[in-house]
Amino acid sequence: MNCRPFSPARPVLLALLVSPLPGSAAAAAAQEAEAEARVVRLTGRVVAAAGGEGVPGVVIRLFGRPGRHVTGADGSVSLDVPAGRHALSAWKPGYVTVESTLPAEIPGRFTLVMHRLPAVDLSVPARLVVRVGESGSGRPVEGAAVSLTGGGMRVTDARGLAEFADLSDPVAEVTVEMIGFRKQAAQISLRLERTTMVQMAMAVEAIGLEPLEVEVRSRFLEARGVYWRIDRGRVQHLLTRDALDTLSTLTDGLKGLPGVRVEYIRGLPHVLGRRSCPVRVFLDGSPIFSDTNIDDVLPKEVEVAEIYLAERTPVQFGGIDNRCGAIVLWSRRKAGRGSRRGRYTSEGGGGTTTQREPDGGMP
Repeated sequence: MNCRPFSPARPVLLALLVSPLPGSAAAAAAQEAEAEARVVRLTGRVVAAAGGEGVPGVVIRLFGRPGRHVTGADGSVSLDVPAGRHALSAWKPGYVTVESTLPAEIPGRFTLVMHRLPAVDLSVPARLVVRVGESGSGRPVEGAAVSLTGGGMRVTDARGLAEFADLSDPVAEVTVEMIGFRKQAAQISLRLERTTMVQMAMAVEAIGLEPLEVEVRSRFLEARGVYWRIDRGRVQHLLTRDALDTLSTLTDGLKGLPGVRVEYIRGLPHVLGRRSCPVRVFLDGSPIFSDTNIDDVLPKEVEVAEIYLAERTPVQFGGIDNRCGAIVLWSRRKAGRGSRRGRYTSEGGGGTTTQREPDGGMP
C-alpha cells in the first residue's frame, strides 16, 4: 500500500478540524477573548473638591494592569483600557488617595474628585493627627469618634481631623467609630520628635434597624373619637380585632369582664351592668333596639368594641343618664377592612407611622 507523505501545502483539512462551530464552547471562549482584546478609549479629568480646578500630576493606576497614567496641566488624562470594569487609584502628595471603579464598556468621559489634605505643622513633637475620610472618595468624615488607648477620645472636625498631644508611647492604638460606617482600628508607630499624621478610611456600612411599627387608622373611627379615647385610656374594656378573631359570639368576649354580666332569658343573651340593669349597645354610633340580640352581630364583622361602665360612659353614649354602661361596636364595613395594627420591617429607620384609611369599607 502506498502512503502519501503529509504536505504542509495542504492545510485545509486541519483548518476544518479546529474551526469552532457556532454556539460551541470554543466559540464562546473566542468571543470572550475578542471582548477582552477590545480596547476602549476613556478621557478623564481629576478636579479638586474645593474650587473644582484641574489637578495636575495625579498618578492613576489600574489594579492588575501594568504602567501608570499622569494627569496633565489641566488635570486631564486619556486611558486606553480593555473593555470591562477596572479598579483604580489616584494619588498625589498633599491629596487624599482616591480609590474607585472605572466602567469601560464604550468610549466615554469620567471625572475624579480629590480632597486636599489639610496643612498640618509636622514640627510639633509628641503629637498625633488622625484624618478620617470616607473609603473610596476620601471625603472627610465629620463627627467620628477617634479613641486613643490611654489618651481619651476626640471627635473629628469639618476637615475630618482629630488631634492628640503630649504623647509618650512610641505606639498608639487608634479606634474610629461613626454611625453608618464600619468600625476601624489600627496600631500607629509614632515619631515622638515630630507630629505623626495618619489617614483612616471608613467604609459605609448598612445599619440593621428595629422593625418599624405601622399603625393604620381609619378616618371613620378617628372622626368619631375612637382613637382619642383609646390613646387616653378612657375605654374601660377594649376588644381589639385580634381578640375578636378568637370569639364565636360577642358575648363570649364579655363574660368574665369586671362589672359586666351575661344572663340568658328564653335562650337570648342579656348584658347587664353593675346595677343589674341592661347595658345599652351602640353600632357605629347609633343605639341598637333593646330587643335586638347582640349576638346577631358577628365578631368577624366588628373592628373594635368599646365597653364602658356607668360612671365612665362618654356623654354621646348616654353619659350621666346611662347608669348601666354602654357597649360600642364599630363595624369593619364602616371602619375599613385595612384598619388594623401591624409590624413591618423597615429600611428607613425606627419609629411609629400613622396611615389613614379612606371612609367606608374596602372591597
